[in-house]
Amino acid sequence: ITTYAAFNGCSTETNASFNTIVTLAKYADELGIKHIMTIEGSDKKLAKAVIENTTDKNQDILTLNSLQSVSQSDIDKGLTYYGAMEENLKVLAQSFNTEVK
Repeated sequence: ITTYAAFNGCSTETNASFNTIVTLAKYADELGIKHIMTIEGSDKKLAKAVIENTTDKNQDILTLNSLQSVSQSDIDKGLTYYGAMEENLKVLAQSFNTEVK
């Protein structure tokens, strides 16, 4: 699996350069990418900017839960690590156009 990201590793950067957005859009076009992935808590502006710079402009935005911003309220509502990972598996399966059994 090859991945492309706006920021490397645990970058503290919050704004992607125009060149980064155009490069990601180019990869999406060249590779026929149908889904742009984000993590929970994202405002999705970067994903939307990448999509707007692709030729087809029809990619879906899918969100993975990194558990970086879990609140006590989330836990009280029943969020568990296992449950979050099950949801992430469903998102990944959707991105690969397959089904989780």
